Amino acid sequence: MPALEQMDLNQLAVRWTRNGTNSYGRPTISLPGVELAVRWNDKLGQMRDKDGNVVAYDGFVITDRALAIGDMLWLGAIASLPGTGLPAGNLMEVIQYNMTKSLDGRNTRHESMVKRYTDVLPTA
Repeated sequence: MPALEQMDLNQLAVRWTRNGTNSYGRPTISLPGVELAVRWNDKLGQMRDKDGNVVAYDGFVITDRALAIGDMLWLGAIASLPGTGLPAGNLMEVIQYNMTKSLDGRNTRHESMVKRYTDVLPTA
């Protein structure tokens, strides 16, 4: 039986890792995407950033591994992507990541706050 922190990861999402910034200052990602087991929640909310400013988010995602700020996520399986291998919409960008250890230190909960990304997937 999986740990309590990871037992409800019954949805699939595709993750593209951020690998830099292009000449226009936009983040770029590395291909191909990796399929993850997740629990996806589209609950709107607000949080404070490191400077104390209020930032809105469009949902949060629980995963079985750490995600980096700037990574792109898309809810769905790799097999359901269009022929190009890149989604046409519904992209989310990780804007905050939280890791919480269980009391005994054996299990970890990985939670990422995500914000809707309205541009195309930035590959270059």
